[in-house]
Amino acid sequence: MQKYKKGQTACYRCPVGLYPEMGSHGGKYAGEKSGKLEFGHYTNMGPLLGLFDFPALIRITHLTNRMGLDCVQFGWNLAMAMECFQRDIIGARIPAASGLNGGMSRSSRT
Repeated sequence: MQKYKKGQTACYRCPVGLYPEMGSHGGKYAGEKSGKLEFGHYTNMGPLLGLFDFPALIRITHLTNRMGLDCVQFGWNLAMAMECFQRDIIGARIPAASGLNGGMSRSSRT
Protein backbone atom coordinates (compact mmCIF):
# COMPACT_ATOMS: atom_id res chain seq x y z
CA MET A 1 0.00 0.00 0.00
CA GLN A 2 2.88 2.38 0.74
CA LYS A 3 3.94 2.42 -2.91
CA TYR A 4 0.57 3.98 -3.80
CA LYS A 5 0.68 6.69 -1.12
CA LYS A 6 1.14 10.16 -2.63
CA GLY A 7 0.69 12.37 0.42
CA GLN A 8 -1.81 13.38 3.08
CA THR A 9 -5.23 14.98 2.69
CA ALA A 10 -7.90 16.32 5.04
CA CYS A 11 -11.64 16.60 5.21
CA TYR A 12 -13.23 19.83 3.99
CA ARG A 13 -12.04 22.83 6.04
CA CYS A 14 -10.08 20.63 8.46
CA PRO A 15 -6.55 21.87 9.23
CA VAL A 16 -5.28 18.36 10.06
CA GLY A 17 -4.45 16.05 7.16
CA LEU A 18 -5.18 12.60 8.58
CA TYR A 19 -6.02 10.65 5.46
CA PRO A 20 -3.47 9.27 3.01
CA GLU A 21 -3.87 10.44 -0.56
CA MET A 22 -3.51 7.39 -2.78
CA GLY A 23 -2.57 7.25 -6.43
CA SER A 24 -1.53 4.90 -9.17
CA HIS A 25 1.91 5.47 -10.69
CA GLY A 26 1.74 3.22 -13.74
CA GLY A 27 -0.35 0.76 -15.69
CA LYS A 28 -3.92 1.15 -16.88
CA TYR A 29 -4.85 3.65 -14.12
CA ALA A 30 -1.67 5.76 -14.18
CA GLY A 31 -2.24 9.22 -12.73
CA GLU A 32 -5.49 8.23 -11.03
CA LYS A 33 -5.76 9.36 -7.42
CA SER A 34 -8.19 9.11 -4.58
CA GLY A 35 -8.30 11.87 -2.01
CA LYS A 36 -9.49 9.78 0.92
CA LEU A 37 -9.23 6.02 1.21
CA GLU A 38 -10.46 4.51 4.47
CA PHE A 39 -10.71 0.96 5.82
CA GLY A 40 -14.34 0.67 4.69
CA HIS A 41 -13.27 1.46 1.14
CA TYR A 42 -10.82 -1.44 1.17
CA THR A 43 -13.36 -3.94 2.44
CA ASN A 44 -16.62 -2.82 0.84
CA MET A 45 -15.26 -1.67 -2.51
CA GLY A 46 -12.58 -4.38 -2.71
CA PRO A 47 -13.05 -8.04 -1.78
CA LEU A 48 -16.79 -7.68 -1.26
CA LEU A 49 -17.04 -6.84 -4.98
CA GLY A 50 -14.35 -9.28 -6.10
CA LEU A 51 -11.90 -6.44 -6.68
CA PHE A 52 -8.31 -7.29 -5.72
CA ASP A 53 -6.44 -4.88 -8.00
CA PHE A 54 -5.37 -1.92 -5.84
CA PRO A 55 -5.09 0.65 -8.70
CA ALA A 56 -8.60 -0.35 -9.81
CA LEU A 57 -9.78 0.15 -6.21
CA ILE A 58 -8.28 3.64 -6.25
CA ARG A 59 -10.11 4.34 -9.53
CA ILE A 60 -13.55 3.13 -8.40
CA THR A 61 -13.20 4.98 -5.08
CA HIS A 62 -12.32 8.17 -6.95
CA LEU A 63 -15.31 7.79 -9.30
CA THR A 64 -17.68 7.03 -6.42
CA ASN A 65 -16.50 10.09 -4.50
CA ARG A 66 -16.87 12.29 -7.60
CA MET A 67 -20.48 11.13 -7.98
CA GLY A 68 -21.11 12.25 -4.41
CA LEU A 69 -21.83 8.75 -3.12
CA ASP A 70 -20.65 7.19 0.12
CA CYS A 71 -18.08 4.53 -0.83
CA VAL A 72 -18.95 2.19 2.02
CA GLN A 73 -22.69 2.21 1.33
CA PHE A 74 -22.18 2.07 -2.44
CA GLY A 75 -19.96 -1.01 -2.01
CA TRP A 76 -22.60 -2.78 0.07
CA ASN A 77 -25.40 -1.87 -2.36
CA LEU A 78 -23.44 -2.97 -5.42
CA ALA A 79 -22.40 -6.23 -3.72
CA MET A 80 -26.04 -6.94 -2.85
CA ALA A 81 -27.12 -6.27 -6.44
CA MET A 82 -24.35 -8.57 -7.74
CA GLU A 83 -25.36 -11.34 -5.32
CA CYS A 84 -29.04 -11.04 -6.31
CA PHE A 85 -28.08 -11.21 -9.98
CA GLN A 86 -25.88 -14.28 -9.45
CA ARG A 87 -28.71 -16.04 -7.59
CA ASP A 88 -31.14 -15.07 -10.38
CA ILE A 89 -33.26 -12.96 -8.03
CA ILE A 90 -32.88 -10.06 -10.45
CA GLY A 91 -31.86 -10.45 -14.04
CA ALA A 92 -33.68 -10.42 -17.36
CA ARG A 93 -36.44 -8.20 -15.99
CA ILE A 94 -33.86 -5.47 -15.28
CA PRO A 95 -31.77 -4.72 -18.41
CA ALA A 96 -29.11 -2.79 -16.46
CA ALA A 97 -28.40 -5.86 -14.31
CA SER A 98 -26.57 -7.67 -17.11
CA GLY A 99 -23.25 -6.10 -16.02
CA LEU A 100 -23.40 -7.41 -12.44
CA ASN A 101 -21.62 -10.68 -13.08
CA GLY A 102 -18.17 -10.06 -11.62
CA GLY A 103 -15.52 -7.73 -10.26
CA MET A 104 -14.70 -4.29 -11.56
CA SER A 105 -11.37 -5.15 -13.25
CA ARG A 106 -10.18 -7.98 -15.43
CA SER A 107 -7.31 -8.79 -13.06
CA SER A 108 -9.77 -9.67 -10.28
CA ARG A 109 -11.64 -12.28 -12.31
CA THR A 110 -10.65 -15.92 -12.03
